[in-house]
Amino acid sequence: MHRRFLLLLVLLTLAFAAALACQSASSSSSSHHAEPTPSDDDDDDDSSPAADDDASPGVMRVFDAVFEFRNNCHIVWYESGDTLANATVQCGKGYGDDLIAAGVTMSASGSVLRFPEAFHEIHTLTFQSPPIAGGPCGAQPIQLAMSLSGQQGVAERFGGIAAYCGATITGTPARILRLVTHWGHPE
Repeated sequence: MHRRFLLLLVLLTLAFAAALACQSASSSSSSHHAEPTPSDDDDDDDSSPAADDDASPGVMRVFDAVFEFRNNCHIVWYESGDTLANATVQCGKGYGDDLIAAGVTMSASGSVLRFPEAFHEIHTLTFQSPPIAGGPCGAQPIQLAMSLSGQQGVAERFGGIAAYCGATITGTPARILRLVTHWGHPE
């Protein structure tokens, strides 16, 4: 009797795990995932190649992220495969503006690391802030490395921004700022 109960318990656990895996796979393929941009978005003059913007670099994502629960960054990127292209980051004035120039739109580049076996992904961006007088980096440029981590198909992302003084992202960061966002649906 004891063995039958254990066998039943193991089978129920396996069935429950399989049901969760199927549910996760179906939800990650349906909601919160972007569809490719249609070939004609009808917002431009398609008769001239110079005026035609239909050749999108990927799926556009626009969102605001909060760092240290005190300041915001507006982030835009185009995701194509494992690449984040044509990305921009603009942060507000307030906490952290001694490391990240407030109101300045900074170009960024990045990538996506996917872990399909864990239904997890990490988005990374690197960008540079101009020197900020009175900040911890003084007259040196500030290299910034951002990462956002989360479950595939879920809009909440958590991560951070590491700020490095100098021309490269090496050594000990001047500061690490915590980052959180709920990025909603892609544009």
